[in-house]
Amino acid sequence: RFVADQEAALRARLIDQLSPLSEAEPPVLAEYVIALLKNDTALDDLRKMCLDQLVDFLQENTEPFVEKLFEDLKDWSWMSGAKKTGSATILQGQVLDHDETSRGKD
Repeated sequence: RFVADQEAALRARLIDQLSPLSEAEPPVLAEYVIALLKNDTALDDLRKMCLDQLVDFLQENTEPFVEKLFEDLKDWSWMSGAKKTGSATILQGQVLDHDETSRGKD
């Protein structure tokens, strides 16, 4: 799951990225992408689902868009406008904070 500021930052980024790629309304398509990402499924299955579900909207741009999306979700370096407590990553459809996941490993 995304916290509110992460979801808002992701939505804004998706709208910017999707605008030149599709004739669909970017805010609506961004909401659809976020809904896809909220599926509780394995990361590889989530990526495949995004590829399958977005091809009608993005056509030949689908694979590059999805690959970039998942790269961005791994490091959240683009999230400069929103608060973040640590570097976040997406794992099996869930966003986890590295600070929380690494506490027991010290």
